[in-house]
Amino acid sequence: MALVIGKPARLILFFLCALGLGLPAAAEETQYRTYLTDRFEDGIPASESAESFLCWNPIHAVIEVSGAEAGPHSFSVLWLDPSGAIRESTHRDFISGQTSKVWASFRPDDPPGSIIAEALEPGSGMGDLVDWWKAKMSVDGRDVAVHRFRLRC
Repeated sequence: MALVIGKPARLILFFLCALGLGLPAAAEETQYRTYLTDRFEDGIPASESAESFLCWNPIHAVIEVSGAEAGPHSFSVLWLDPSGAIRESTHRDFISGQTSKVWASFRPDDPPGSIIAEALEPGSGMGDLVDWWKAKMSVDGRDVAVHRFRLRC
């Protein structure tokens, strides 16, 4: 049995379809690109990812956010040492527009000992830090990524 629709009904149906039936547009899904880097270009972290870092250089956890609801958000990173203990927690508030690039930085603890020993061998006293670490990233309290990285001294 075929459904027969008259010309006025077809026009109304056409306009409702063209207008999206008056339904609100679907919200764009928030997307994240996360990575670790130790390089800066023009005052912001470089877009190239790395997983091995020198123990005396700052490491930057970067998140590029697109499609997030406009307004205030928070970006947090837990820096876990090789034993799994939280070595540091960093937090950044940001205001999102269409896209945002936010980063939080971490530098392993300064090595203990004399300034002379540190000058002669920058990684001295940091043997317990040389291994695989994790950076757990979250936005607005929701986990979005975990990155493993290795410290070299």
